[in-house]
Amino acid sequence: MSCAPVGATVVAPPDGLRYGRRTVAVVGGGASATAFLCALAKQVSAEPVAETPDVLVFEPAGPCGPGVAYREDTELALLNRPVPAMSVDYADRGHFRRWVGQKGLMPSRGGQDGGQFVPRAWFGRYLAEMFDRAVSDLRHLGSSVEIVRERVSDVRPAGDRVAVLTGHSAPRWVDDVVLCLGAVPPRDVYGLFGSPGYIHQPYPVRRLADDIGDGAEVLVLGSGLTAIDVALELSHKAGPPRVTLASRSGTLPDVRCDLGAGDCAPGLVDDVREELARRSSLGIADLARLLDGELSRRATTLRDALRPFLARTGGAEQLRARLREPGPAAAVQRCVVALTPWYSRLWRALDPVSGREFTRRYGRIFTSLRSPMPPANARRLLELSESGALAFRAGLAGVTGEAARFRASFREGDVRRFDVVVNATGRGIDITAARPGSLVDALGGSGVARPHPLGGLDVDPESNEVLDASGTRIPRLHVVGDLSSGVHFHTSSMEYAATQAQRVAEQVAARLHMRAGVLL
Repeated sequence: MSCAPVGATVVAPPDGLRYGRRTVAVVGGGASATAFLCALAKQVSAEPVAETPDVLVFEPAGPCGPGVAYREDTELALLNRPVPAMSVDYADRGHFRRWVGQKGLMPSRGGQDGGQFVPRAWFGRYLAEMFDRAVSDLRHLGSSVEIVRERVSDVRPAGDRVAVLTGHSAPRWVDDVVLCLGAVPPRDVYGLFGSPGYIHQPYPVRRLADDIGDGAEVLVLGSGLTAIDVALELSHKAGPPRVTLASRSGTLPDVRCDLGAGDCAPGLVDDVREELARRSSLGIADLARLLDGELSRRATTLRDALRPFLARTGGAEQLRARLREPGPAAAVQRCVVALTPWYSRLWRALDPVSGREFTRRYGRIFTSLRSPMPPANARRLLELSESGALAFRAGLAGVTGEAARFRASFREGDVRRFDVVVNATGRGIDITAARPGSLVDALGGSGVARPHPLGGLDVDPESNEVLDASGTRIPRLHVVGDLSSGVHFHTSSMEYAATQAQRVAEQVAARLHMRAGVLL
């Protein structure tokens, strides 16, 4: 069978492949892929299937399990989510915590943050072990599992099967494709790629100490969690550089509060459930009313709770205030956490105009509240700021290369020069920023998929199956994770990835042949 070149028209699978054993292709080998494989093994083992599916995992280079996001790194880089929120199985929220305990890694609950926040590298090791365990489970259940070290260049539905093309070997014909691609790589906003001293991908951050000279002036693009990881790692370098975190807004992640035990805001959840039962469409004012209702039960208001974020105070001042007195902002952080299972339905209840307005006016504030930093990180950042080793700047207007240095300009009109620039803007969901020739670029170009107006790929909200250029659902072509954010709003957390993985695994398992006469 000859190899179909990228962009070739794939008409139909060879006749001999039409009725063979069912095969599932998983594109990507990171956290979302691991969650899906774990869910598939769990689902298949619980069903009276006549024959388990074969599985192809396409991961060209990265470690299977951790992917790019959680590969081995310094233990200074902490998860921003507490241990119970990081299980690959959302139905078993204690899974990762038990693994940490079994490995003898569980930090003391008497520590600074009560042992809730552990190194990202630990989670990467957990994912690697869960990936291997899922592969082993599937093989013991009768599946063949192959790790294909080739980059997928295109996916083409043809009849009741799908061709997966790599450009290096013959098309692989499969029955189901699950896209676990993660987010779109960060943009090179200022066109600095290839310039000496420009670091486009900061992870793993432990490499930065070797790449950056002692005492260098370092500009970090961004002020989110990735930027914080960079600043903290560089602070431990011998002859530490002076670091400036700069972005347009200057918004830092919030500082995580102790949410305590039990439900965060049961009254709010009940209010949201009743509102969605009565109405199919909501506006931003309705969301504000629901939040205000809960906050009034806590003797505060939404206006007071958001004041620290709307005031646009300096980074150090914001950290100092949030560490000293969480106040009403802690209550709204609790509300944001409580609504996690409702994000998708609330987001889809907003009309597109309201969705764009929410993203423009409140998107950064939501991200700050939904993905706050561990308190230990906040305290360390404040120490660095007070010592003069770290600065925070808002109003970044541009960065250009200049001989062996970089020139950064700010809205206030001042200019500063730096030796090194680190891109810590983070990965995104704007697929127009996808690298030319990438799979996401090919899917959009061929019309197999279409971009969602609010980011990512457009998918059916119930099945997570891709919608083509005409809005028609493509059966058996699923998305798990970040690229469904336009439809589901916030899918970058492990909770949502695990939830989506379970839903897709159930659909894949439902298409398998079942043994006749078996009652469960």
